Amino acid sequence: MIQRCEGDYYFFYPKANHEILRAELTCYGDSRVNLYLKNIAYSGVIRPIDNHTTRFDLSDKSGFTGIYEDTIVLFAYTSKSQFDPFYYCVGISNGLETTNNSFSCLLIEREIYAGLPEEVISSIFNKLGESNSIFIFH
Repeated sequence: MIQRCEGDYYFFYPKANHEILRAELTCYGDSRVNLYLKNIAYSGVIRPIDNHTTRFDLSDKSGFTGIYEDTIVLFAYTSKSQFDPFYYCVGISNGLETTNNSFSCLLIEREIYAGLPEEVISSIFNKLGESNSIFIFH
């Protein structure tokens, strides 16, 4: 399962003001993962849960606030879904500017994203918006 995740991805998540933000996620074959989000580097590990779910545990080791360590936990569903070629994920975080600590998000390989027509991307984000009212694609 970890080998299937290896690569470079875009991570799309909702901000509290209904805007969609994009971050960069890199997965390595040895189960390491890095997330670059708003000039903050998160690092962590990939943990396969079952044949259809992968868990990403990430933290900001610098503790940029100086008070607590920011953490992000993502559960990516790797089975085909209505969001294909995106992977649908749910996340929990104490560091993202989301409406709640839990949120829905999408992952897609950067190379695949670069080749998608804008109307396909908009359609996928619209589908997600229908199932989760905090998503609006601009």
